[in-house]
Amino acid sequence: EGQQRARDEVMERTSFFAALGHDLKSPLNAIIGFADIMDGEIRGPMPKAYQDYPGLIRESGHTLLRLVEDLLGYARSEAGTYELDIAAMDLAASGESVMRQSQAQAEQAGVHLRFDAPQEVLALADSDAVRRIWDNLVSNAIKYSSTGDTVTMSAFQRGPACLLQVRDTGAGMDADDLARIAKPFAQGRNAKGRAGTGLGLAMVHRLAELQSGTVKIETALGTGTTVTITLPSAANVAKRAAE
Repeated sequence: EGQQRARDEVMERTSFFAALGHDLKSPLNAIIGFADIMDGEIRGPMPKAYQDYPGLIRESGHTLLRLVEDLLGYARSEAGTYELDIAAMDLAASGESVMRQSQAQAEQAGVHLRFDAPQEVLALADSDAVRRIWDNLVSNAIKYSSTGDTVTMSAFQRGPACLLQVRDTGAGMDADDLARIAKPFAQGRNAKGRAGTGLGLAMVHRLAELQSGTVKIETALGTGTTVTITLPSAANVAKRAAE
């Protein structure tokens, strides 16, 4: 009876977060869309004093949308309803796209953003889930970095696996923080009031597991953090199938 009550509570919480996510995404998408219209000056030039505002509105909207998607995604994964479309996809192209999207956030924080990858890194994964992984890792790395620090995104193949990696030269974490941040709704002590749900890294772990992947975190206080996600290689899976 106690176990059933706990399951019911989980389902109620999951339904609440799913409904909340859907209710919040529509107005946020509208805000971002109108900011794009203003930024593009589609209906006429913006007054000079306000020209920076559309970009700031769009960036804030994307930040809120990321938090909402974390809530919605975690609720779906907790309920076992997160759907994946596993197919061959390019980690490098996905990473480059996220880097372009994250450039404004990095510039505002005074952080250098780099990308290092060969022409193509084909993994067997869900393209939307991989983008969510990139986005969460890069956003966290920028958030925990200081002015002048560097965040490096990498994608490469190693043996039978494909790896995506985000490395920063920021504050880093100790063992206690590392254990804490893997739990949903928890942030490390270096968060220092930075906005966030504490779901980002928990979602990265969950999405990697759903795609038969693994997560490795290397960090120490004052030396930055490196997060490496290992996913199946599309070429290796195809080779095994042929054999």
